[in-house]
Amino acid sequence: MKRILCFAILISFASSLQAGVLTSSERGWYNNSGFHNPSNANYFAGISDGHRNFFVFDLSSVTDTITSARLKLFNPSNGGPSSANGLYTVFDVSTSIASIVNGTGGLGAFNDFGSGVTYATKLVMPADQGTTVTVEFDAAGIAALNAAAGGQFATGGRFSSSFSNFVFGFTGSGNPADGASVLEFETSSGVVPEPTSFATWGLLVGAVAAVRRRRK
Repeated sequence: MKRILCFAILISFASSLQAGVLTSSERGWYNNSGFHNPSNANYFAGISDGHRNFFVFDLSSVTDTITSARLKLFNPSNGGPSSANGLYTVFDVSTSIASIVNGTGGLGAFNDFGSGVTYATKLVMPADQGTTVTVEFDAAGIAALNAAAGGQFATGGRFSSSFSNFVFGFTGSGNPADGASVLEFETSSGVVPEPTSFATWGLLVGAVAAVRRRRK
C-alpha cells in the first residue's frame, strides 16, 4: 500500500520537473596582461594563475526557476594538471559581457574572473585528464543563474595550484558551441501538480481505496 502511495506522489509531481543543457555561446581566456584573442575559444587556465577563463551562456530560453546546475567542461588527455592537484573556482562576472567577448575587457576582466562572489569550486587532479570535469554550482550560483534568466550569463574561472600547473589546456576551437563546455541544469515550475496531475492523483487514490476494500 505504501508503495502505491509513493508511486502516486511521484507521478503527480514528475510533470513539474524539467532539465536542460546549454552549450556556451562564447568562451576563452585572458592573461595577466589583460590580453584576449576573440577568435580563440580555448579555455585554458592556470600556470601560476597567469591565465583565467570565462564562459558565456544564453539563458533567453529559460523561463522556469533553476533548482540545480553545473558546468561540464571537457579536459583533454593532455589538458592538465600534470603534476599536482589544483583548485578550479568559478566566480561571478561584473565586467560587461560585450567587452569580455570582443577582447577589450583588459586587466579589469582578468581580475574580475578571479575575485568576487564564488559560484563553485572543484578539485581537479591529474586523473581528470581526458574526462569531462563537472563543477556543481552552489546556492549563490543558482541565485545568479535565476537572476540572469531571459538574458546572458557569464562566469570567470581561476585555477590555483602549488605548482606551475594548468587545466583545460589544448581546448583550442574556433567554435564555443562545440559541446565541450556546457551548462547543465534542472528547473521546477513549483510543487503544485498540474491539473492533469490532479486527475491522475484522484484516479490513483481511488485505486488505492478499492484495493483496501478488497483486502478487508
